[in-house]
Amino acid sequence: AKDYELRQYETAKWVSTVIRGESQKEAMRQGFWKLFHYIQGKNEKEMKMDMTVPVTCLVKSGCTDFKISFFVPFEHQDSPPQPTESDVFVEERKAAAIFVR
Repeated sequence: AKDYELRQYETAKWVSTVIRGESQKEAMRQGFWKLFHYIQGKNEKEMKMDMTVPVTCLVKSGCTDFKISFFVPFEHQDSPPQPTESDVFVEERKAAAIFVR
């Protein structure tokens, strides 16, 4: 589609949360704020980090679970601080092509 660009992302760490049973718009809102609090210091090191792009939302057909994720800044890729909220987690994603807008 003309509003999207296909980008290639290398293997990297992302901080994520899963929002269940909401509309995609509401899941994005809730998930964004959970992850924003993480980068603003709600983590084991109380470390603030810069906002990065992209923010992703994994949508699976027929499912009402949405995984919202922030890319962990390059300077924290080797050792990102662990989240202090039980429903926020750091994961390593394999290289992938992602549509962005």
